[in-house]
Amino acid sequence: METTKLILYALSLCFLFQALIAYDVSHDGRAITIDGQRRVLLSGSIHYPRSTLKNEMTNFTTLIVEMMRKEKLFASQGGPIVEMMET
Repeated sequence: METTKLILYALSLCFLFQALIAYDVSHDGRAITIDGQRRVLLSGSIHYPRSTLKNEMTNFTTLIVEMMRKEKLFASQGGPIVEMMET
């Protein structure tokens, strides 16, 4: 138990000293420099497509209607389903 506390104390001091170290960060016109050395900083993000519920329902409805037409299920094609359209 005492050893664990000593290790945690030592790690805490290491992190504290690391946080106190100052870095010289600048831009030389072409690159970021940290303490005079050019560094490559990578960054990225993921953007998920945004879709509204209305668009999703429209796409789903269109898909179902096209499948029904392909299978010739509408009455105008000789099938059992009468087409109805709301306006």
